[in-house]
Amino acid sequence: MRLDNSILEKLNDKIEALDVNNVTMYSIINSLKDLYVTIIEDGYVTEDAYLNLASYVLYAGFLMED
Repeated sequence: MRLDNSILEKLNDKIEALDVNNVTMYSIINSLKDLYVTIIEDGYVTEDAYLNLASYVLYAGFLMED
C-alpha cells in the first residue's frame, strides 16, 4: 500500500496539533474510545476518522517514549 503525500501531510498536521502540555494519555484514550464507538455506530471509517485514529496512536507512542 502506498500512501499519498497529501494524506501524510494531513497526518503530520494532526500530530503537530496535539500539544504535549494539553494532551495527556488519559485524553488520548478517551478520544480513541469515542472514535471507536463512532466507527462501530456508523459502520465505516471516514478519512477524517482514519487520520484522527492514526494521529492518536502515533502520538501515544511518542508520549510513551518520553
